[in-house]
Amino acid sequence: MSIGVAGCGDAEPSPLAHRGRFVAIGGPVGEVPEGAEAVAPAAVPGLDEALAGDDPAPLVEAMRSGNVQTLVIDPARTDRAARTLVGRLGRFEPVDGLRYVELGPGRALVERLPRMPSAAEGAALARVARQLLEGSEPPLMRQFPPSLRAPRSVELMLAVRRPTGALALWRSSRSSSLAGALVAAARDARARWLARESSLGSSLDALLAASSVEVSVLVDDGTLAARDAAFLDLAVGPSHGPAFDRRTSWHYLLPDAPARVGKPGHEAFEALFRDNRLAPDSARRADFRLYRIRVLPLGRSSP
Repeated sequence: MSIGVAGCGDAEPSPLAHRGRFVAIGGPVGEVPEGAEAVAPAAVPGLDEALAGDDPAPLVEAMRSGNVQTLVIDPARTDRAARTLVGRLGRFEPVDGLRYVELGPGRALVERLPRMPSAAEGAALARVARQLLEGSEPPLMRQFPPSLRAPRSVELMLAVRRPTGALALWRSSRSSSLAGALVAAARDARARWLARESSLGSSLDALLAASSVEVSVLVDDGTLAARDAAFLDLAVGPSHGPAFDRRTSWHYLLPDAPARVGKPGHEAFEALFRDNRLAPDSARRADFRLYRIRVLPLGRSSP
């Protein structure tokens, strides 16, 4: 089995390679790549029942207890009109506890998300973010709980939202831990506002006094294996932002960004390309990886 990105030359190696146990939903996947093991759905206790329901928690637990990291979904062989989890996965909808690795018209790969911070940890991150934006010195890494400084690849977003709900300031940072990403994002956000404070017409202190501070994780929710407008409209719904990687840089629009809201997927990508001074039809470029992002809120600090 090999899933490549349309228009990008030769097919890439299968994303299932070296991923361990996987379950194919809707039909066989063909040749099983090295380092992968195909498991029948019936061999994973509780999996079929969970897929037929609408609560993600039993599905994630069935995958965890069955040591299944990945589901392979054939959208054409699922009831995409159903309100069940398998129907939602066939429609490429977001599902709590899961993320899409790659999705195309004929197949989608879905995996379990790493553990997210608890509600208490998320609230603590938001409080620390506010303090850092106010100018406090960052805590030492050892002062963060072990779960927040544990090694993990993560992109964390810090946002300052006005009482109207409009974003006044936001910044994201990729790091090897949640704590490291928080400190970097807060540092960059504060520096960005202060550098433009005179032209913005208000101080950062005044903004923070009237605004909430939100901390979220940005999740890569699937490389897009097709680039035609119809597929982009299907894959990138209102809860996703369009994104692309180009060499060592990445660019995206948040799901609630004014340039993205209300536009179908292909128009959202066109807006993203224009925002980066690129031709609106840049989805065709072979040196771009197109994907979609999802925002997972962690915590919020009110003024």
